[in-house]
Amino acid sequence: MALVPGPYRPYTSMGLPTYTNHGPLSQPERLKIVYINDTHEKYRAFPGLVSAFHHFQSQAAQEGRDVLKVAAGDWNISNEPQQLELNILLRNLMQLDFTTLGNHEFDGGTHMLGIALKKANFKTIATNLIMTPNSEMYKRYLEQKVITGPAVFRAPSGTTYGVVGLAIPNVKRLLNPDAVVDGNGTLPLKESIARLEQDIAYLEGSGINKIILVSHAGYDVDKKIARNVAGIDVIVGGHSHTELKGIVPDVNYFRSKRGEPVMVVQTGKDAHALGVLDVSWDPYGRVYPTKNHLYNPLLMFPPDPTANALIDRYLGPQKPMGWITEDVSTENARSGGENIVANQVADAIWSTTHADIGLLRGTELRSDLYKGAFTDRDLKTLLPFNDNIAVFQMTGADLNAVLDESARCMKAHEGHPGMVHPSRNLRYAVDLAVGKTISAQYFNPKTHQWEPLDPQKKYTVATGDFIAKNEVEYPVFKQVPIVQHLPFKIRDAFGWYIQSLGGRPPVFPLDGRIQAINQQESQPEWGSRQPLANQNVSATPPWNAFASAHGYSTLQTSLKKESPRSLAVSA
Repeated sequence: MALVPGPYRPYTSMGLPTYTNHGPLSQPERLKIVYINDTHEKYRAFPGLVSAFHHFQSQAAQEGRDVLKVAAGDWNISNEPQQLELNILLRNLMQLDFTTLGNHEFDGGTHMLGIALKKANFKTIATNLIMTPNSEMYKRYLEQKVITGPAVFRAPSGTTYGVVGLAIPNVKRLLNPDAVVDGNGTLPLKESIARLEQDIAYLEGSGINKIILVSHAGYDVDKKIARNVAGIDVIVGGHSHTELKGIVPDVNYFRSKRGEPVMVVQTGKDAHALGVLDVSWDPYGRVYPTKNHLYNPLLMFPPDPTANALIDRYLGPQKPMGWITEDVSTENARSGGENIVANQVADAIWSTTHADIGLLRGTELRSDLYKGAFTDRDLKTLLPFNDNIAVFQMTGADLNAVLDESARCMKAHEGHPGMVHPSRNLRYAVDLAVGKTISAQYFNPKTHQWEPLDPQKKYTVATGDFIAKNEVEYPVFKQVPIVQHLPFKIRDAFGWYIQSLGGRPPVFPLDGRIQAINQQESQPEWGSRQPLANQNVSATPPWNAFASAHGYSTLQTSLKKESPRSLAVSA
C-alpha cells in the first residue's frame, strides 16, 4: 500500500481549529514562549521543569504577556509503554500547549505512541505526519489530539497566534527496524517544507500574521526554513541538540526571503535547560524578540512534589548500585574523541562477553554521570536503549573499515552515526585533517604485545545489535556474520560491572586508546605499554552465572571452542 500524508485539515466546521490556554488577561501583541526540546527522559530534571513552567506562566501574567508553552520533540527515548505514558503525564503537569514529534517518539512504534497520546492534554502538531486509516495515530487525529495542519492559538487577551509543526522528516531512516510503525511515518524534507508553506498560506489567508513553528528538523534545516520560507516569526527547534542563547544575528536571528525577522531557538539536550523567549509584534506583523534566556531546571527551580510522586509511582523507588565520586561528562562521546565513560562501558562489554574486542557506539550514551549514589534509574538514563549485545565475526579489514567510518564522524563532528569506542585492548589513531584511521593495534593476549590489526585474521567483536539492523549506520556490520545473540543489554553489562565493585567508586582513566592527531605534525604516543587493567573485572563474568542458571553455554566455552553455527542463543 502506498504511503500518503495524513489528512490535511486546516479547517473544521468552525473554521481553523482553535485552542485556548487559561490565565489572566494580558495585553495583545506581546508573547512569552516557554520551550524545551530533546529532554530524553531525564527524570532527574523533570520535577524542576514542571516548577519552571508554572513559574513562567505566572510571570507572564504579571508582565501582561500572553504565554505559549511548547516542546520540540524527543521527549521520549525508550520503547517501553510505561515510560512513554509517564512522559506524557509529566508534560500534562507542565501544562504544555503544543509538542511535535522527534525520532525517539517512534522508538516503540506508532501503535504504542498513539495509545499513549490518549492521555495527552496537549496537542501534537506535525504537518508532515503520515498516517494509515484505523491506526491509533489516526484515531488521535480524529480526536484532534494530533494535528496535521495549522492551528490557531487564541490567548485570553483575544490575540490569535498561528502554530505549525514539523516532525523529524523521513523518520524511517533513524528507526530501529524492530519498531512497528504500521505504515505511519513522516514525509521527506522537500515534501515536508511544501506542506509547511501550505500551512502558512492558510494562516495568512485567514488574517493571522503571528506564526510560530515547532520543529524537530535540526538547526541547519531550521536556519534554511527561516531564510527561505516566508511568514514564520519564531522557530522552536530540536534534534540537533544546539544550545542557542540570547539574540545573535545570523546565529539565531535571521531575515526571511521577504526581509522579515525570524527568531530560531533551541535549548540543547537532556533537560539541561528550559528556554524563555519574549517577543512583540508591530502592527504589520513583524516580530521583535526582546529576551531569550536559558535556565537550568535543576539549579534554579524547586522540584515539583507532584512530579516526583508521579515518577516514583511509574518507575518505583530507586535502587542504589554503586557510588560516583565526581560528575563525569559524556558530552564528547559522539564525535569528540576518547571518553572516560565510554571506555568503561566498552570494557564492560568486552569483559562480560569474553569476545576478542568490545565496541560501543557513542550514540548509546545519553546522560552524564553525577556525583553521589548511582542507581538503577541512573543506569537506564545513561544507557536507555534496549538493543541486546551481539557478537560478530569480523576480519581485521572489516574492523579497519569500521574505524575509518568512526574517523570520518570525528572529522565531521557527526552525531549520527557517531564514532565507536573500543575496549582497552584495541587502540586507534585518527588523522583529523582527512578523517582516516592511520594506525590500529590489537593487544595479543598470547604474546602480550601490541600488533597491527591483521586484515586477514578473524576477530570476535561484541557490541549492540542495533548496529546490524539500522539501514544507514556502519554498513559493514550488515555484511559480517553474527556468531551469537545474547539475551542481555549493554546497560546490563555496565550495571554488572558497577555492582562488582562492591560499593567502591569506579575510576575513570583516559588511557589513550583513541588519539586524534595531525599526521603531518605528530605520531601516536603509544609506546609499548600494556592495556590499563580494569579495577575489578571478574575472571567469571556475570553472564556465566546467568547462563548456567538458565541452560545456556558460557561465553568462555562458546566463543573459544564451538563452531559459529552452534553458537546461536535465543533469549
